[in-house]
Amino acid sequence: MSKYNLSISMNVLENLGENLYSSTPAVIAETIANSYDANATKVEINIDTETGIITIKDDGDGMDEEECKKKYLNVGYHRREDKKIKTKKGGRLVMGRKGIGKLSLFAIAKNIEIHSVMLDEEGKIKEKNGFIMNKDKIKKHIKSEPKNLDKNLSLDAVEKDKITIDKGTKIILTDLKKGLTKTETFLRKRLARKFSVLGKKNHFQVYVNGEEISIKDRDYFSKIQYLWYFGNYGEESLKQCKNLDNKEKINNEVILNDGKKYFIEGWIGTVHERSNLEEGNNTIVLHSRGKSVHDNLLGNIDNSGFVTKYLIGEITASFLDDDREDITTSDRQNIQENNERFEKMRDFVREVINNIRKQWQEWREDNSIKKACEISAIKTWFDSLGPDNKRYAKQLFGKIDRFPISNEEYKRVLYKNAILAFQTLAVSNNLSKLENISPEQFEPFLELLAEIDQLEAVHYHDIVKGRLKVLEEFEGLVDKNVKEKVLQKYLFNHLWLLDPSWERTDSESSRMEKTVIKDIKNVKLTKEESLARLDIYYRTAAGKHIIIELKKSDAYVNLFDLQKQLDKYRTALTKCLNQKFQIEVPNIEIISILGSRPNPKEKSERFIKQLLDPLDARYLTYDKLIEKACMSYKEFLEKNKAISKIQELVESI
Repeated sequence: MSKYNLSISMNVLENLGENLYSSTPAVIAETIANSYDANATKVEINIDTETGIITIKDDGDGMDEEECKKKYLNVGYHRREDKKIKTKKGGRLVMGRKGIGKLSLFAIAKNIEIHSVMLDEEGKIKEKNGFIMNKDKIKKHIKSEPKNLDKNLSLDAVEKDKITIDKGTKIILTDLKKGLTKTETFLRKRLARKFSVLGKKNHFQVYVNGEEISIKDRDYFSKIQYLWYFGNYGEESLKQCKNLDNKEKINNEVILNDGKKYFIEGWIGTVHERSNLEEGNNTIVLHSRGKSVHDNLLGNIDNSGFVTKYLIGEITASFLDDDREDITTSDRQNIQENNERFEKMRDFVREVINNIRKQWQEWREDNSIKKACEISAIKTWFDSLGPDNKRYAKQLFGKIDRFPISNEEYKRVLYKNAILAFQTLAVSNNLSKLENISPEQFEPFLELLAEIDQLEAVHYHDIVKGRLKVLEEFEGLVDKNVKEKVLQKYLFNHLWLLDPSWERTDSESSRMEKTVIKDIKNVKLTKEESLARLDIYYRTAAGKHIIIELKKSDAYVNLFDLQKQLDKYRTALTKCLNQKFQIEVPNIEIISILGSRPNPKEKSERFIKQLLDPLDARYLTYDKLIEKACMSYKEFLEKNKAISKIQELVESI
């Protein structure tokens, strides 16, 4: 009989193992926390995509037989009996508390093999231990002993000669859940965000496939425009923000009801554009004892203000997870919200955000007018204004800077019309309305919104007119080959030709596009399909993931072959977005641009639509594409014949 025994109920296994943790990073983070508590200075995570095996090895204290039995295999072992665990380079406050994190590994793997080596005082191997926990075997044991759960399950031991590590603990995960071997990039970023003690400075380095995880892997410091920071951790984070326009150090004291003073460390920042924040990253993460204990503090605060859509932050507070009553949830991913310590933390963050609101607006206005004045004509105009009007101009240009327009030519047109609008408002003494935006003054707010809507309508009205003029001249070209060559060259970067709502993409979308297009272009096609295809593109716009395929104008295209080909593209895109960007149900549209209608010609358009609709796909000929674009913009101009005073002014220029 094995010396390693596990006593556990099905309820514990399912609720504290398989179902407690929602993501792979959360599971791996618990194991890393165990390594930290074991005084490890190095943790190596290896994801072997060939064999489908994940290993996690540390150089910590390791476990003797007694510790394996009474600590690791004792589900619910309380780790806080020793207030501090001393390392050779200083004391560490242990991260673990509830003693259930080891079960989290069953959320991603069915088989868990543990190797552990403890050294003596002279640094020689004192003891080797190893055992295997298999989820299916544990379940079978539980079902066979429903009324006698104190009868422990005897675990398979690992032979001593198969334990090859020279110190610490090694965990080998096999029989993984599908797709988990493809998570290296995602895992690196999420682990970097879950711990605030990573790095050589803290004597705790974590590696994924041989490459160390660092603060840079969090992948947001370069995008922060303004930073409010506090405490030592805030000071360290400030050094990572290379593209800051402004920063502010703030007080970090919190006084609890016991009258004691505590200090919070961290930072809250804002990005320049909302698109700089990847999906799910508009959060403030809360750390305690070096590990995240609350993934989204912003969700517990009134975040209705516009600035909160640009916020991101990290806060660390030791008093949330000290030796008092445990207020973390079972999965240690959140804090009990009705606790006084959490409420004090929330009040602190709420006050910081309230102070940020006003300062953020002022900084945005200053930077916006500074950027606009890089154009000499605008600088000349701005310098000519009096002190009051300059203040109003800053407010107006601050609002313009929020418009999601990246094209510099469009931006110049916007500035031009903004100046005209400003002059119109100045003449009618309405500039004061720019100051009256507040919930308490609702009517001025609505009036100003109407004026801004009117201004935006002018901008888009002009853009549509310019586009339509180009399209009409283009439509008049006689040479069909010229038309097709121009479309083939410019369609990809001018999606408004396909749909007026599809504008240019932002830098974050462009990063995704570069990654995805490689996978799409690697789709296996028949020789005939490859010869017919001119090129294929991928874009994101208006919440959609768009594949655009250009066929050669003289290519013979069979409808049923086209259906199969587009299905391959859709499958490849869905798989890529799921595995590399964790987008489970992407909104996809596929458009194939052809020289002529697909064969056989006798098939009706209704039949073609029914065939392609399940793939969220459609086809267009080069001629039909221009015709539909012209029609869309003509309809817009027809519906917007009414010209306001501002529009009349713009029309007369």
